[in-house]
Amino acid sequence: GLRSALLNRPELRKNRLELEKADTSFKRAAMAAVPSLALDFDFTNAYAAAYGNTAPTWGLNTAVYGLALKLSLPGSFNFYSQAQEVRAARASWRVSRHDHEALTRQVREEVYSAQISLARALRSFEIANRKEEISRQNLDIVLEQYSQGSADVIKLSQAQLDYVEAQTERMRAFHDANINDAEYRRATGVPLWR
Repeated sequence: GLRSALLNRPELRKNRLELEKADTSFKRAAMAAVPSLALDFDFTNAYAAAYGNTAPTWGLNTAVYGLALKLSLPGSFNFYSQAQEVRAARASWRVSRHDHEALTRQVREEVYSAQISLARALRSFEIANRKEEISRQNLDIVLEQYSQGSADVIKLSQAQLDYVEAQTERMRAFHDANINDAEYRRATGVPLWR
């Protein structure tokens, strides 16, 4: 239930993507804030065309090696603006992380609440079924007594009324159980209409 909700709820998926975006922004700002250092190695083997003469041999005399160490600064480099960009990106990441944690807590609470409501509704439905069964048995007993003349019309009508109320209560409990089941499925991220 809860794992399904944390994986399948659309608002959590969207929030996770926003958190990843903020994380990437922070990393890019941190990388852009510092100068980049690169070490390049070049190798070129130069030779001239022979045009009928013997071709020059490959080797150290025709090879050119190069090793370069490059330090490049961002275009508008100053420590203050670079530090401010990193701080802003980090603040955005923290806000996004806080929002994600708050949404996760909210979804967790919704799932637990829906699970408790569903369990309560199912238990009420079981009790209503049992109550209807008892009312039906009571009505059968009163009908038997009425046919034998030992029960009056008031007792019979009361037994019938109890039976009808038990049926109504069972239908209401059935309705509540279905509503709570749909609420639980919505809370866990299961699509209601497939």
